[in-house]
Amino acid sequence: MIVCLRVDGVMYTDARPLLFKESVNLLQHNERRSVVRAEMFELTVTNTGDRGRLGTFTGPLFDAVIETEQHTTKVTYLVEDWAIEAEVTSRN
Repeated sequence: MIVCLRVDGVMYTDARPLLFKESVNLLQHNERRSVVRAEMFELTVTNTGDRGRLGTFTGPLFDAVIETEQHTTKVTYLVEDWAIEAEVTSRN
């Protein structure tokens, strides 16, 4: 689904599914930024408009800021093309 390229801070595994979902939403609606408030954290997801590659993993790049009361974490990640296609297909 998502491949983290850089994590600056504490990575919350609970955030990964939400990062994926918001990334696909941004792509589907051709938007640049989304802010989501969850129970344990707040996410700001930004579509960089670029594409990335790590080995055989390729897809659009995103930056995210995950904020909790204790920490702020910055993440750069890509969403694999096949995962985007599968998610969009499942939504239709």
